[in-house]
Amino acid sequence: MKKALFIFITVAAVNLFSQTSSPIILSEVMFIPLSGNNEFVEVYNLSESDSIDLNNYKIKYYSSQPNTIISAGFGTILPPKSYAVIFEGDYDLSNGIYHLLVPHNALILKLQENSFGSNGMSNTTDRPVWLLDAAGDTIDSYIYSADNDKGISDEKIVMSADSSKSNWKNSLHINGTPGFINSVTQRESDLAVKDIIFSPASPDGGQDESVQIKIQNCGVRNEVFSLQLFEDTDLDSIPNTLLASKESLEIAAGDSMIIDMNYSIKNIQSKKAYYANLICSSDQDTSNNHFYKIISPGFQKGAVLLNEIMYDPQNGEPEWIEIYNSQEDSINLNQWTISDVLTTPAAVSINQNVVVPPKSYFVFAKDSSISSYHQNLTSKYFVIELPVLNNDKDGVVLKDNNGSAIDSVFYNSSWGGTNGFSLERVSFTNNSNDSTNWITCISENKSTPGEENSVLNIPSYERADISINEIMYDPDIDNCEFIELYNNSSKYINLAGWKVEDEKQNINKVSETGLIIPPASYFVLSADSSILKKYSLENFQYKNILNKASLGLTSSGKLILLKDMHGNSIDSVWYSPAWHNKNFVSTKNISLERINPKLNGNDPYNWSSSTDKSGATPSKQNSIFSINSNFSSKISVSPNPFSPDNDGFEDFTIINYSLSQKISQVRIKIFDSHGRLVRTLLNNQPSGSSGSVIFNGLDDSGNPLRIGIYIIYLEALNSNFGTIENLKTAVVVARKFN
Repeated sequence: MKKALFIFITVAAVNLFSQTSSPIILSEVMFIPLSGNNEFVEVYNLSESDSIDLNNYKIKYYSSQPNTIISAGFGTILPPKSYAVIFEGDYDLSNGIYHLLVPHNALILKLQENSFGSNGMSNTTDRPVWLLDAAGDTIDSYIYSADNDKGISDEKIVMSADSSKSNWKNSLHINGTPGFINSVTQRESDLAVKDIIFSPASPDGGQDESVQIKIQNCGVRNEVFSLQLFEDTDLDSIPNTLLASKESLEIAAGDSMIIDMNYSIKNIQSKKAYYANLICSSDQDTSNNHFYKIISPGFQKGAVLLNEIMYDPQNGEPEWIEIYNSQEDSINLNQWTISDVLTTPAAVSINQNVVVPPKSYFVFAKDSSISSYHQNLTSKYFVIELPVLNNDKDGVVLKDNNGSAIDSVFYNSSWGGTNGFSLERVSFTNNSNDSTNWITCISENKSTPGEENSVLNIPSYERADISINEIMYDPDIDNCEFIELYNNSSKYINLAGWKVEDEKQNINKVSETGLIIPPASYFVLSADSSILKKYSLENFQYKNILNKASLGLTSSGKLILLKDMHGNSIDSVWYSPAWHNKNFVSTKNISLERINPKLNGNDPYNWSSSTDKSGATPSKQNSIFSINSNFSSKISVSPNPFSPDNDGFEDFTIINYSLSQKISQVRIKIFDSHGRLVRTLLNNQPSGSSGSVIFNGLDDSGNPLRIGIYIIYLEALNSNFGTIENLKTAVVVARKFN
């Protein structure tokens, strides 16, 4: 959208003109400069013969107070038919782009209060600017409209007192034409250098290059001119070595021509810069009489990477792709092509200069409406008739101006990026066609065009960092299915892009966007919102309500496989209803709880029925949780005593052991005080050098053991070395007194 700018100038005239008939007019306004450049307002003296003293003239911007124009060290007298450029701040004309752009005969001025407004001119909203004379009377004004790209000024078409909107246009030149005749103003004499043409356009290392210069006559009469070709040997944007010249060249009005400079650039091995300069004594606009261009050896594969693809947009957003310039230098994509693969392959060419800065992102979109969906894009996008990106599967191929494929991606919907979310690249170094190198965007905005990908710095996590800790697979009508996760690690873990799968690859997304879970914290994935009231979770932060009928859990058992964003398996549980406490008559609306989240999730003895009065403990420590803290001896028990009475307190104990051998077959048996075997916990179980086993206080028939002291006897055999280890300790089974 375009900004509106009204400018009023007050002139302290020392000539024949009165304050109501001043010849000073607004001629150009730069309100959205490129980064590092300053805003400016240009004025023009219409008088044929009289100079005007601009001392104490003023500019009033929008609601700000009038700001006095003062000398920038060059005086304040503006000659007839001349331009004055008023910069905000103390602009250093010895450096920067305006050092090259502003002609020596232009008058340079500045503002007393440094800025046009308190924070400069707005570049998002229409604003008025007034030009006032020294007496404070308005002599010109303009309302600019904020639809310009960055670095594009508003210019007056006809140099007159007419400041109506129809007499203004966006400049045709980046950075505008400060001090020159406006680019949108018709000239009698106007030659322009349009391009430096190298052949071949992108040489392989060591090739020679021929040089041609393209000239256009934008004026209305035939002209005679000369051309010069310079090299910028130290790449500081200032040409310093004359290479070739051509004299007494002729061009007809409205014509264009390509001049061969009869010069060959030898053995291109690295980046080089060249400058074309046109000389024409009658030219009324010399701002377009030069052209600067850099040439580099041919692009390597991967110099520009496909980085983000919006192939399934929603709500009218156009399709788009994002690229990333991985090089240390800017890359001009002029004459590059973008093509798809299915179903009718089509290729489109980029037929103008599109310069992507080093280590930066750029977006190609089907139409300009992308800017209304992503207002941060500004000048980081280019509208092009992209080939259709099919929603199921397709490919994108990026080729340079020599037709060489620089990058390509052949994606399908199983990679992610559906339902209005973009498909983002994970790593710049991994293969572009590796499915694990692409994932659904995890930003709350659903995509990140023109910015670093949301998934770029998300780490891969390790197995058991997060545990499946509680499962509600058989809820009642006042409840819903849910899965509780627990952060076992000492890390802050981002659950963005995580998912749970079953044995048939049915998927429930844990979180589509970024969600950080602190250590020792819980997360609840719920089918619907009935869980909120059931367990008072309205204010619980770490949850995701999927608003669906179920999570697909069954009463006959099912695999729950937890994967992180990169597809790494973090935990898995193939639960069974047989894991419930057999003393419960009904387990309807009662969850399965894990006794200790750090122990094996597929050990049936590590799960049992919740004993909480609500039937479950989502977001809280499990009702049957048993701490595993005693590792002081080769075999230990914690807690000890324990009371397996299903009251939710110390109903289980954990037996920990440490062996001398790295691999053993382990037996663990429980004997009563009379030496009778009452329970076999492990029988020839393969084990590493350490392990933990949960004991629920039941005998081999499933009956509760009586109160008393029991002996735990462990036997470990390493058959390779014939080593046998025997460990034993005592455990006390207790009960509450009624």
